[in-house]
Amino acid sequence: MGRLIKYELKGNFKFFLGLFIIMILLTFALYSRIDVWSSVTVYVLESLAITAMFVTILIVSINSFSKEMYQER
Repeated sequence: MGRLIKYELKGNFKFFLGLFIIMILLTFALYSRIDVWSSVTVYVLESLAITAMFVTILIVSINSFSKEMYQER
């Protein structure tokens, strides 16, 4: 099972890397607006972005895993 997860992560590496780069850029953009917007607003938007990123990663991993388990690749 560990090997299967390892190969799934390697297969989706470019997607995950792109998602993390976008998240880092979004974080810097939001924190640069902390003096203009309310601090609470920035933190809420950051929390929503992080939650959306983790949900996206979870969905992509589950879909990829189910394809590997139920289809011949």
